[in-house]
Amino acid sequence: ARCGGAYLYANQQGCDGARLYYDGCAMIINNGQCLAQATQFSIHEVEVISAVVDLSEIRAYRHIPSFGVQSDAAKKFPIVKVDFWLSMNDNRLKPAQPIPITYLRFEQ
Repeated sequence: ARCGGAYLYANQQGCDGARLYYDGCAMIINNGQCLAQATQFSIHEVEVISAVVDLSEIRAYRHIPSFGVQSDAAKKFPIVKVDFWLSMNDNRLKPAQPIPITYLRFEQ
C-alpha cells in the first residue's frame, strides 16, 4: 500500500478435491488499512463483505511529495456541486473505519 489505493482480495474457499484446502478470507484494504475481512475456513458456502471507500482519501494519500509530481500532472476533473442527495438523510453511508486484521493461529 505504498502508493495507496483500494484493494479487494478474494480467495476461493473449500477443498479442490485433492490435497489443497483454500481458506477464503476475502479482504477490503484502503491505503494499507483493512476495512473489512471475511472469516477463514467458514462453513458457509458464500460469504459477502462490503465497505464504503472514500475515493478522496485515496487521492489525498497519493499526493505525498514523492508522488505529487505525477498527481499534479494528472488531468483535473471538474467537481459539480449540487444541492440534493441521491439518498435520504438517514441512509447516507459513511466511509468504513479501519479494523485490525485477524490472523488464525496454527491450532485453530
